[in-house]
Amino acid sequence: MQCYGRFLKWGKRRGYPIKPGETPLEYAGRLQGSIAEHSSPPLTEIDQLTGLFIEARYSRGPVSRKQSAACKKLLNMITRFPKVIGNLNTDKEN
Repeated sequence: MQCYGRFLKWGKRRGYPIKPGETPLEYAGRLQGSIAEHSSPPLTEIDQLTGLFIEARYSRGPVSRKQSAACKKLLNMITRFPKVIGNLNTDKEN
């Protein structure tokens, strides 16, 4: 899913790229743990987007329009998360 790729780029721009060998669920958990310190983080949306990716990646059928639309909506909600987190690694070092 292209949408999940954009999600990974979003995380990478904030200083949290997916690590080699890291599963989507492990990455989601690590990212959520990193942003949990900030107000109103999109934790549920990250879980839902990750679930959609896993379903699309491992199912035998094509991605439905409904799944694609849900992915885009979730990604929009995640990427609209306040810019205050900018680079999460910077926050941790201060």
